[in-house]
Amino acid sequence: MTESDETRSRQASGGGEQAQSASSRVVSAVAAETDRDQSQMPPLYDAVDPDALDALLDRPSTAITFRYAGRDVTVHADGGIETSVRRE
Repeated sequence: MTESDETRSRQASGGGEQAQSASSRVVSAVAAETDRDQSQMPPLYDAVDPDALDALLDRPSTAITFRYAGRDVTVHADGGIETSVRRE
């Protein structure tokens, strides 16, 4: 497995994605990274409180990192989302 296979990053910003809540964008980003349909994703609330995530990201310069569906996810207040596979 190559480095690019083990660690991927997705930066979501601009366009219609900003109209979605941060919690919705997280599920979409991780589903895309894991080649799954959004309906196949585990509930986000098992990893983080979606309402708290959305509220915290209303503050500028905020970034929140948590584990979801086997990925490390970092969500930035500017709309960016990074996902990566944690190396064990």
